[in-house]
Amino acid sequence: MMRFKHYLLLLVTSLPFMPCAQQEAYSFKEVDEFPEIEGYACDSSTVDPKSCFEEKLAAFYDNTFEYSYDQYEDNEDLIAYTQFVITRKGKIKQVKVRSQNEDFKIVTTNVLNRIPISSPATKGGEPVDMIFTMPFYYKFENRIKTYSYEFSKDLDTIPVFPGCEGKNDAENRECFKEKLQNHIRKHFYYPKEAQRKKIQGTVIVTIRIGTTGSVTNYETAGPDPVLSHETLSIIKKLPTFKPAIKNGKAVETSISFPVTYRLTTY
Repeated sequence: MMRFKHYLLLLVTSLPFMPCAQQEAYSFKEVDEFPEIEGYACDSSTVDPKSCFEEKLAAFYDNTFEYSYDQYEDNEDLIAYTQFVITRKGKIKQVKVRSQNEDFKIVTTNVLNRIPISSPATKGGEPVDMIFTMPFYYKFENRIKTYSYEFSKDLDTIPVFPGCEGKNDAENRECFKEKLQNHIRKHFYYPKEAQRKKIQGTVIVTIRIGTTGSVTNYETAGPDPVLSHETLSIIKKLPTFKPAIKNGKAVETSISFPVTYRLTTY
């Protein structure tokens, strides 16, 4: 009998370690206190913590959200249904986003992953994981199309990209667009950090071309700073153009265009 017990002990202790089942995330109805978003904290006297949390989350989303894609042409309002877990350590995990618009889905996912949680949900005085669901809307009527390859129509001559000399206005406009796209392709690089974090989307660039033909200013708007920073490196390699002409004089002008970063799998 003693031998049998010894054999059983050896059998049990030789089994692989099996971790205990992880505590499932609590719903917002089950927690005592909601998480707090850094810079968007609710007042301690808030009567409805869920409504306040939704309001603060929507404010963060609106301030962080950048969406400037071709879907503007469709004049359609967009919606993304989201679910995510705010862990007891203040991290955002298990983000799930459902939307008919893939670009909108990607941008919303990126924004949710960046929510800065200053304190997690609590239950019984202890930090706990909390699962939360919330839809996010994009109302077309409140937005405008933010980019176009077109320069102003009131110019006598748009800036001339090197290699586009000697063309009429229509040909020059098409040549500028083609040369600009070739420049982007030539200098395009997908940051490894963005690939590792599965960040993708479109960065909208606005450049201002001065009276000497040099790029005097540029702005970017995109789903993540990593992509915006890389896009600037492309812009800084643009050549000097022949400046735009209006009423016989060189003038400043601007143009906006997209640079898209797309992973083959997501």
